[in-house]
Amino acid sequence: MLKSAPDVHRLRLAVTRKPGSASVPMKSSLTLAQRGSFKCLIAATLCGVAWLYLSAPEQSLAAQAAARPLRQYIIRAWTTDDGLPIDKVQAIAQTPDGYLWIGTEGGIARFDGVHFKPLAPADAPMLAGASCRALMTTPDGSLWIGTDKGAVARYFGGRTELYSNKGTNDTSFIRALLRDRQGTIWAGAGGGVFKVEGRGLVHAAVEAKGVYSLAESPAGDLWVGANNGLFQVTAGGVRRYTRQDGLP
Repeated sequence: MLKSAPDVHRLRLAVTRKPGSASVPMKSSLTLAQRGSFKCLIAATLCGVAWLYLSAPEQSLAAQAAARPLRQYIIRAWTTDDGLPIDKVQAIAQTPDGYLWIGTEGGIARFDGVHFKPLAPADAPMLAGASCRALMTTPDGSLWIGTDKGAVARYFGGRTELYSNKGTNDTSFIRALLRDRQGTIWAGAGGGVFKVEGRGLVHAAVEAKGVYSLAESPAGDLWVGANNGLFQVTAGGVRRYTRQDGLP
């Protein structure tokens, strides 16, 4: 089992494959898991999962990461040949017990550093074969799952709870999950922003469409990245930013 990482950072990296080189293919979503002086970059790519092992003191990691070409790191990739449900990996999260959870286009698997164990239909029948687009862990050890089935699931202690849409807004393609400082769970979907209330999803008064990302600022504001702009949600209301405000 992987040791629980006390310091985990989210990174984004675009890498181009060169003939004969060992590189992470296409755009990759990376997680930097750190324990002591050992650091490991975990990449979710369209062709599986790859680990880039970094063994540098913390104070020199940033400089070395900027100076070294990617080919100088030790890279290992895992695919369906190693037990992944499908090679298209869309999300990665680590629960406090140290396990990595891999969300793919064809289901979810748990990884202990050696073996993948797919989430069995008996454990989560409503998630069987679902395309997992978002994963998030919470301090209580729960794994929160966003899928293309229009609902959010919570997996904890071998049991699954489903939080379904309580209104008419579209909750298909849940691509983003966030737990804010108050403990509220937010979900970004095709039809906008939703929050978990009771055992359901309630649409928030934010006119975002096609939500891809959620974040909370140090001030407690909710930021929403969507197809129709960037939204800042505060206690005083909602502000939308578009190209007219300088967005690309």
